[in-house]
Order: sequence, then structure tokens, then C-alpha cells
Amino acid sequence: MKCMVPNCDRDKYQNGYCIAHNGRLQRLGDVQEHRPIQRRAKNGEPMAWLYAHVGHVGADCLIWPFHRDDKGYASVVRNGVSTSGAMVMCIVAHGEAPTPAHETAHGCGNGHGGCIHPQHLRWATRKENGEDKVRHGRSTRGEAASLARITQADALAIKQQLKNGRRQKDIASEFGVSPQLVSAINTGHCWAWLDEQVAA
Repeated sequence: MKCMVPNCDRDKYQNGYCIAHNGRLQRLGDVQEHRPIQRRAKNGEPMAWLYAHVGHVGADCLIWPFHRDDKGYASVVRNGVSTSGAMVMCIVAHGEAPTPAHETAHGCGNGHGGCIHPQHLRWATRKENGEDKVRHGRSTRGEAASLARITQADALAIKQQLKNGRRQKDIASEFGVSPQLVSAINTGHCWAWLDEQVAA
């Protein structure tokens, strides 16, 4: 009998899954059907694969065939340290980062899907990378954040009341939030991108 994960041709092991998918279920809590089982790489094979694909062309994402981290991003051992495969590909394809503040950015928005296409990668500031995430719908800011305590409409209303000079303590009481949250909104530590929506 075969594994019950669609398109998996491995023999059933237990719980209806093959050994690989059952192991993933135990480690990660689901079989993550959207990510293929990654094969175990021989020593040096991932770095050799990177160099072999540095000239890759084409519009489609180039998917990393080896180990990925828990969020789906390519992972590779370089100089004895586990690091981002996309960052290593960016170094190989485009040279070292221009400053220590620059990070690897995916123009395709598919880093979480294992994309390591050299033409989809570039060096970007944290702000530019954050803007990419918003554009690709991958941002967890605002209501999408797991710890969000207010809605965007609430944040806009709080910003407007702050602009009108109302006391932070009174605003916090009205919205049922802490004065610290109202202060963070006031200083721009959260919901800062809404400032342009607040009436002048």
C-alpha cells in the first residue's frame, strides 16, 4: 500500500504515510504537501549545485533541491556554518553585499517556496525588503500580525485622535488597550505606514 500523500509513490509505513512523510509529521506537525521531500545531499554537493546554477536563466523560479529551513527557505552549509542558500547564491551571482545592512531580497516573492534563481535575487535594505513583502502579500504587519491587538480602522482612529491632541491615557481607555500601545502608535513604532491616511 502506498503513502496517502498525493503523488508520493513510497510504501506506507505508519499513520497512512511513508517513512519520510511520517517523519515530517512528527517533526513539523503536518506533512507539508506543498513542499517536496528534500533529498539528503552528499558532502559539498549543495555548494557545487549553487556554482553550477549561477548562470541559470528563465522566468520560472529555480527551486533549491536540498534542505530548507522550517519556513521553506533554502539552507546550505558554507565554511562550516549553516546559512541562507539564497544569500550564498546572491554572493556568488552578484558579489558581496554592498553594506552589512543589506540583505537578500527575492523579486519573485517565493523565497519561502525555496526559490534560489540568481536573477530573482538582489541585495536590498531592510526597508526595501519589507516593501517587497508587502507587494507580494507576505507581510505580517498590521492586522496580519499574530499579536495584533487592534484593527487597521482602530489604528487610524487612534492616530486621528492623537493628531487632534487628545490625551493618550483617554484614548487607551476608550479602545481598551494599554497606554504603551497608544504611545507606540504615536511615535511610529507601529502602524507607521498609516500616517499618510490620517487627514491633515
